[in-house]
Amino acid sequence: MKEKNFKVLLINCNTMMDVLLPVGLSLISACLKEKGFGVKLFDTTFYKIATETGDEIRAKNLQVRKTDPEELGITYKDTDLFEDLKEIVEEYSPDVIGLSCIECTYELGIEMLKSIRHYNIPIIVGGVFATFATEEIIAEDCVDMVCVGEGEYALVELCTKILKKQDITSVQNIWFKKDGKIIKNGIRRPVNLDELPFQDWSIFDPKRFYKPMGGKISMTGTFEMNRGCPYSCRFCSDYGLNKLYANNGGYYREKSIKRLIDEMKEKKKEYNLQFAYLVAESFLTTKRERVIEFIERYKEVDIPFWIEARPESINEENVRLLESSGCKGISIGIESGNLNLRRNLLGRNMTDETIIKAFKILDKSSLRVSANNIIGFPTETR
Repeated sequence: MKEKNFKVLLINCNTMMDVLLPVGLSLISACLKEKGFGVKLFDTTFYKIATETGDEIRAKNLQVRKTDPEELGITYKDTDLFEDLKEIVEEYSPDVIGLSCIECTYELGIEMLKSIRHYNIPIIVGGVFATFATEEIIAEDCVDMVCVGEGEYALVELCTKILKKQDITSVQNIWFKKDGKIIKNGIRRPVNLDELPFQDWSIFDPKRFYKPMGGKISMTGTFEMNRGCPYSCRFCSDYGLNKLYANNGGYYREKSIKRLIDEMKEKKKEYNLQFAYLVAESFLTTKRERVIEFIERYKEVDIPFWIEARPESINEENVRLLESSGCKGISIGIESGNLNLRRNLLGRNMTDETIIKAFKILDKSSLRVSANNIIGFPTETR
């Protein structure tokens, strides 16, 4: 049997109409294909699995401008999700099925796995929720394995060993069921971002590229600039990931600017991108030389982009650099307006003055600004 005959079905159990391309699945598919494995995706994005989309709720609350995806032919599927899943399993006949979900889509994901369990295909669940709810997920009868932490190399090794009929229970980053017991393997060293292939977007429906942003819908690509965060705010998954990888090289890494720009140029040309979303937990929290290198080289890409940043990193010079490079929007992480909650519960030590100063600087800029906040903390009344 050749690798090309070994097939993996990835299931993206996504929130409804959340079209921003997921870097994780795109990279896993690319890594599997690089080694010769076949990959197909079943994506729940365009199924009517809720009453309102996130964008519709935000528009109703005046958080974002309303857009109409139907103008571009982006509509819900009119078929049954579970029947379509069964059909693709029967037609594609995969050797492994991998589910990616987050906490709010986990229950639907498990129902999907239950509906195809009778095909007796090995099933693995991965993603950030799986990393921190491993015990809960491995206890499900419809789950054979759980990926803890990064999945790119773990999935390739798993599929290689299944193909060669080798023992799979020693694959790092994966928990297995065997003879009524749970085998809990350790964590492998984190991947070198520059050694990963470029993302594979061919597995997605072309409609996944149409992303609402600032009242317009644009062909948007998602690009990983960093992985993880140098900070460890207690509400964030990076807090747990930093602990998980603390004794194994650390979780936070940066992709070289050259590698990032090369990928962006290739994808812009291939997919006619009009907008870019940069995956960096705090874009400006890095060496100044790196920011300047990005600003200079981004001229080769030359499409508008959106970033996230912390208030401490905002100053007039940084904002000028962003404006000069084509940055159109920035999200600032506040999380709570209460100083005591930020410091004592969230582990965010910026002062009120720092936050206010950052927004005053941004108010004078051409950047579209949003703030990330969380409500419902202990002691809060709403």
